Formats: sequence, C-alpha cells, structure tokens
Amino acid sequence: MRTHRTLTSSLSVQVVQYLLDKDFSQAEVARLLRVSDSFISLVKSRERGLTIDHLEALATALNVPLGALLIAVTRPASGGGELIRITDRLMGKIDELVAGIKEEQGREGTQPPSDAHQSTRTSASGSVR
Repeated sequence: MRTHRTLTSSLSVQVVQYLLDKDFSQAEVARLLRVSDSFISLVKSRERGLTIDHLEALATALNVPLGALLIAVTRPASGGGELIRITDRLMGKIDELVAGIKEEQGREGTQPPSDAHQSTRTSASGSVR
C-alpha cells in the first residue's frame, strides 16, 4: 500500500499561491495538480495539504525539475539575501553547462566524446579548458 507524504499546510499554501500569482486560475491550478477546484479551496484555507505526488505531477506538467520548482515557490518575494543570489548564479551556470553539453552532442551525434578525440583539462580556478 502506498503512503502519501503530505506537505506542511504552509508549503501547500505557498505552492498554490505561487501558481495563482503566476496568473493561473484556481481551476487551472487544480488541473495542474490533478485535484478538484474544491480541494484547492481546502488547501488555501489550510484544511488540506498537498502531497509529494502533487508536487511531482506539477513539476511534470510545468516541465521543470522538482527542486527548481521548490526553490521558486519558497523564494522570498523581495530581497532574498545572499543565498538566493548564489543559487541563481549556480542555476544559471548549470543551464549554461547543460546547453553546452546538448550543443556538443548535437555536433557529434548522441555519442559521448571519446578520450582519443578530446582532452579536457581543469585549470586551478576550476574552469574547463
């Protein structure tokens, strides 16, 4: 039997409010989360909570990684502090690396680069040459 891992009511409300703030209607939020419109009302009033399964369905529907969704949902509305700035920079770097990998794979087909054809060195600062 599968157990449902329920989120805190606070995080559940944050998820729903984040989507509403992004101009999704309550009915659209319900559809994305695969629940009824009345369930969303119960979440907003903290009578019910979302589960990890709901978040996974939402991340899939929005085509974003679950971790990125949680960061976006829990980000403070203003300011954000140093941790948020560092996280944003790291996420930007990850996006650049993924784009570079996809570009490289596109040039070489889907085969990973061969050691005989390419040597990669890391500088002292950690950048790849």
